[in-house]
Amino acid sequence: MRTYKLLGILLLLSYFSNGASLPLWTRDVNAFPDSASVYPVRIKHDTHNNVYVLSNYSKNLSGGGFLGKIYVTKYFEDGTMLWQLVYDSAGTDSPRAYDLALDTAGNCYVAGGKMISPFYKPLLLKINSAGILQWVRDSATTFSNGFLSQLISDHNRLYARGTSGICVFDETGTELWSNGTSAEAMAVDGAGQTIVSTYAAGFNSLFRFDPSGNLNLTDSTFTAKRIATDSDNNIYLLSDNSNYEMSKFDSTGAFQWSAASLPIPPPSFGDIGMEILIDQVNDVILVGLADSIVKYSPSGTLLYKKSMHGLDNYIIDAEISFSNTLFITGSTYDTGQYNIRVAAFDLNGNENWRGHYSANSGLQEFAAGLTIDNSGIYVVENDQQYTKVLKFDSPFFSSTLDYSLVCVDSVWYDSIPGLIHVRVFNGNLSHLNYPSVQIVAPNLDTISNPGNIVSFFAHLGNYYLEYIDTITVQGITSFANYTFLISEGLTDTTAVIHFCEPVGIEEHGVIAFNIYPNPATNSVNISNLDKNKETRITVLDSRGAEVLSKKFKSETAQLNTEALSPGIYFLRIENGSVHQAKLLKLQR
Repeated sequence: MRTYKLLGILLLLSYFSNGASLPLWTRDVNAFPDSASVYPVRIKHDTHNNVYVLSNYSKNLSGGGFLGKIYVTKYFEDGTMLWQLVYDSAGTDSPRAYDLALDTAGNCYVAGGKMISPFYKPLLLKINSAGILQWVRDSATTFSNGFLSQLISDHNRLYARGTSGICVFDETGTELWSNGTSAEAMAVDGAGQTIVSTYAAGFNSLFRFDPSGNLNLTDSTFTAKRIATDSDNNIYLLSDNSNYEMSKFDSTGAFQWSAASLPIPPPSFGDIGMEILIDQVNDVILVGLADSIVKYSPSGTLLYKKSMHGLDNYIIDAEISFSNTLFITGSTYDTGQYNIRVAAFDLNGNENWRGHYSANSGLQEFAAGLTIDNSGIYVVENDQQYTKVLKFDSPFFSSTLDYSLVCVDSVWYDSIPGLIHVRVFNGNLSHLNYPSVQIVAPNLDTISNPGNIVSFFAHLGNYYLEYIDTITVQGITSFANYTFLISEGLTDTTAVIHFCEPVGIEEHGVIAFNIYPNPATNSVNISNLDKNKETRITVLDSRGAEVLSKKFKSETAQLNTEALSPGIYFLRIENGSVHQAKLLKLQR
């Protein structure tokens, strides 16, 4: 995958010179004057910039046992508390919450359990947008014990899984169907189907139910701790077994590929802080794998593995938002204590923004969740057994743009004569609004878009976009000595942008290999190889099929790419470990 070395250096220098962002405001959720703990569980936001925080009250009783309550607190974006509901089940049953979901109307739903011996009871609550409890459910048709640990609001339904089964309710609290299969993980796809992973019941461990609750898929595979589905209803499973494992099944249930030997060992006690996310182009991002981010293409090509820089010390939460930006919150260890950090990462896994918070010197703080709306970034943390809510300012709409973080990824001719593609990348979190591109020849002639009148893309933010325009000069084989200008329509600003730094594969924070020229025409070179080791270099097409493979034992290898059709390919470099990178082949 393309690595922007200069981009990373500039961002790193910016961070160390300016420091991490601090919260705009913080709020405490506690039981004062009662000294009982109020633990954070989840944080969500609605479409009106309101934030909902779920917490558990827990107090040890003198005769043994504990008293439990559920707290739901709603804030406006400026930190004003709008309401707080405390559910205590009339002082009995010690209710405890495990998950929170919102519907499009701002109603919130809580999944949990009544923690009474000898058998727990499942618990599902609806609270309307005004903070009024609407209904309570404590059983399903096929099970009435255990507790519910995951809740999804989608398709105007509530999907819940727990220790004794899965159940689906409508928003009025009417049960639509349930199944007494204990599930370890659950997801809901775009067709409203429920996918669950279980500890193998006989032969099968993967199950899918249609919207009516009918079983339409079973398979035998590992037990997943996380499940995700993409826009095509393909299924991705992630486990933290003796090694991290990930597998993909297509929407028909057919196995596609597996990454069974991810190069990272999980903690010996299992990994409670990991996520699997699908981005806007169906790439798969694994977060929190022993403090690493790993990204795969839909075809199973490893795109990158990057460090989270110490974020993954306990629980992490991750979300993809606004132009495919990856946000992660976690805890970092610093001078004898754990503090809160939230960070943003671009498409290549490079950190380009971070926020930091420490409430108590010498004491421990751990992140519990985050949510992002168009006004900012919210984190909920465990601050010495109490709930603290943090809001950081949105980094997306800064008025300052650093044009040195905008670069040309590649340029190529279309098969239709007269059209040229310029692929541009913006490393700023802030958007360029209505940008257009000009190409200037070494003799200073403008060879494309001389009048700056085009149908250009609307916004360019932390993303690759292709700018397509007519070109007045044909047959250019290299644009290395050409100048590229980008104009932002709203500010009437024009700036010079350069080619992104040479492609390299990053390993332990350094460039392991250089790949040039990229884009390539007749050949491509790979340097920094170990001449004492045999290296196999394989070229795969965009579908993952092998089109070229060769062995080398030298510091630099050269592949002949003349016979390849124009398009995007992937290089696999094997020399004891496996590395992969993108290659763009241009028309000759």
